[in-house]
Amino acid sequence: MLAEVVETMKKTGLQAAPPALFYAGPGDVACDFCTGTRKQKALMSCLVCLVSYCETHLQPHYESPGFKKHTLVKATTQLQEKICSHHDKLLEVYCRTDQQCICYQCVMDEHKGHDTVSAAAERTEKQSQLGMSQQKVQQRVQEREKVLKELQQAVESLKHSAKAAVDDSESIFTELIRSMERRCSEVKELIRTQEKAEVSRAEGLLEQLEQEIAKLRRRGDELEQLSHTEDHIHFLQSDRSLSSPSVSLDLPSIVVCPLQCFGDVSKSVSELREKVEDLLKGEWTKISTTGMAGRNNHSSQMKAALQQDDPMEDKDRGQGVKRRPSSEFPVGNLVDIDDTPKVPKCYVELEPLSFSRTHTVLIDVNEIHPKSTLKAQSGQHVWNRDFVKMPCSPESLIKTGSVISFERGRWEVVFKQLDSLAKKTTASVGDVEKAIKKYNPKYENQWSFDALHTFVQEAPKEENYYTSVFPKIAELASRLPHHIKKAIPLLQRGQTHSITLSQSQIACLLANAFYCTFPHRNSPNPRAEYNNYPTINFNSLFGKWSERKREKLRAILHYFHTVTDQATRPSGLVTFERRYISDRDMPNWRSCKETVPKLHVTSAGCIEEQGTGMLQVDFACKMIGGGVLGSGLVQEEILFLMNPELIVSRLFTERLGDNECLFITGSQQFSQYSGYSDSFKWKGPHRDNIERDEWQRLHRQIVAMDALHFRHQREQYNMRQVTRELNKAYCGFKAGDNTHPDLLPDIATGNWGCGAFNGDPKLKALIQLMAAARAQRGVAFFTFKNFSLERELQNMHHLLVTHRTTVGKLYELLDDYCAVIQLAHTHVDLFDWIRNTLKHRSQL
Repeated sequence: MLAEVVETMKKTGLQAAPPALFYAGPGDVACDFCTGTRKQKALMSCLVCLVSYCETHLQPHYESPGFKKHTLVKATTQLQEKICSHHDKLLEVYCRTDQQCICYQCVMDEHKGHDTVSAAAERTEKQSQLGMSQQKVQQRVQEREKVLKELQQAVESLKHSAKAAVDDSESIFTELIRSMERRCSEVKELIRTQEKAEVSRAEGLLEQLEQEIAKLRRRGDELEQLSHTEDHIHFLQSDRSLSSPSVSLDLPSIVVCPLQCFGDVSKSVSELREKVEDLLKGEWTKISTTGMAGRNNHSSQMKAALQQDDPMEDKDRGQGVKRRPSSEFPVGNLVDIDDTPKVPKCYVELEPLSFSRTHTVLIDVNEIHPKSTLKAQSGQHVWNRDFVKMPCSPESLIKTGSVISFERGRWEVVFKQLDSLAKKTTASVGDVEKAIKKYNPKYENQWSFDALHTFVQEAPKEENYYTSVFPKIAELASRLPHHIKKAIPLLQRGQTHSITLSQSQIACLLANAFYCTFPHRNSPNPRAEYNNYPTINFNSLFGKWSERKREKLRAILHYFHTVTDQATRPSGLVTFERRYISDRDMPNWRSCKETVPKLHVTSAGCIEEQGTGMLQVDFACKMIGGGVLGSGLVQEEILFLMNPELIVSRLFTERLGDNECLFITGSQQFSQYSGYSDSFKWKGPHRDNIERDEWQRLHRQIVAMDALHFRHQREQYNMRQVTRELNKAYCGFKAGDNTHPDLLPDIATGNWGCGAFNGDPKLKALIQLMAAARAQRGVAFFTFKNFSLERELQNMHHLLVTHRTTVGKLYELLDDYCAVIQLAHTHVDLFDWIRNTLKHRSQL
């Protein structure tokens, strides 16, 4: 065949030169077989030969049988991209696990066991998806054109409305000025009238006084003359007449005090000026707020149409886009809870769920449909330091035998005990204890079950289903190999990675945690393999009876009662994402130019209820879940009890570092509660009516972020500690890579790191506002019935907005404040200090 091809090539090569029209130009692909300085333009490229051919040299591929199976494509210079860089083989297979094209040799090597299909099959599937995307694009083009027209009309309406408002305002202010001028004229006339009356009265008195003075002077002259006479008779006769003067010596009461007379008028006018200025300030705030609210209300009419974006955009981050209205809230304004962005209103459909190097999916992604049954992704368990060591792994061994000990598969023993319990209609706490200690013989004399015994004995009749739910939990746990077929990676420090699994898989894992089947997870030794991970087996929940344990067990067993019932069993997905931000990617807080974000602050309500649809903050411990399986019962533990699916994060989440947070998307709330700490009470079932996204996850996202624990409060007034908390909050609030902040819901948070961790609520509030400002997200702040903090935070927020204080300036203020605290012998209130400092600096 080769000889035939060469002979054919020789013949074609000896043909006459083609016309200039067929020569390869600057932008064309040249034929690899043509010789000479000018080569013919290639028409096709062969993916087998990895050569491009002109029309002449292409003929053997059409005529010779040996070329019939070769694949021809339109001439291209990118043939090398179609060859495997590792094996120099043609890329003919697509790995769905790693989302890349590979060769058949790769399938047998590094991609062994991965979900692979032929490139043609994957192209067919992607082609259908592309068609759907094209339809969506066309549909959204039409929607955008409609919105464009409506927006143009709205702009014209806005301009007309603005012009009318300007004209009305000008007319009103002109009339107001005229009214003030009239009042001014009236005041002037009043003053002049009073002046004229007082002057007239004074002039009459002046004339009278002048006459009196003249008479008195004449009388004085007469008396002077009389005093010098030597005639005694004349003197005595004249003295009698002079002793009864006709002029009264009592002067009239005359008061001439012009400054005091009109000083009251000036004072009244001055007071009027101050009242008018105060009134104008207050009314101006209302006017500006009303105007902005009108703008926001107008924009909200366009929200439904503007909440979608190009479906072909942002593919790399695996989701489409829904934007908030293009108008913004006035920066730093206090806002109502109903005006805060929430999902699903600021959300659109996701791209299809798929595997990647940073995203492990434990279910078959091809089976994700609203009415389909989710199936476990096939694979194999891995027994090493990077993956969860599963109870059903062949490497999990146990020593048995009383006289001669030997190792056997631990799952064999575990399954026997679980299967025995599962076959019972009811099971006692003693049955549960016996089964657990059978495959945990090391702890037979260490683990206590008194809390579980007391709980069941004291359970009210209406809740007396616990003994019947124990066998159901055992049956669920025994199906672990059916539910989990693929290795679960550990979410380790310094790495960003996600795990998506079904709610049924979570229930199965938690059932195994209930029956304490996870190996290597019980030792408290600081050198133990999993010492840097939280505990996962429930043995610590079953011992040391307390009122707290009773309420915890009510919540946990209600969860298992729900998930083991066919009628109420959940069927969605949940994603756990460990997010890490390196030091070099953290903000330089001193140079941040953002101003404080919009804020809703309230002493009423709570994060999980009023914060529905927002990014909800879990005031976490470094070991995720804190004391949920022990005696702890504050915000994080309560959150985990109401949403028990969160507990499974303890299985694979390593202790959180300073630059890390854990995001949980899609967890379900199963219970209601009241109280806090010792007053906590389980109040019964909760029906979760939140919508689901395209990955079948509930629209609920929680971020677990741990604050520093201060033994003494003064320790936190140090900029190193403040910066650490800023970085931690920023890691929790920042949008994912390539995600525009306008596309995300606001943050629901509160007294993070306060209470038992001794954090200053005011300092922690400012830190979270600064981090949210940098992340360009609003905040809903819940003070948990602290009315004083609510009022003080509102006033401080208003002060910072009024002074246009940037994050960088606020960081410098905190730096100065920390320096003052270190030198002060008594505590200085943070808000008072900032208020006085800003006032002093504004006067300079």
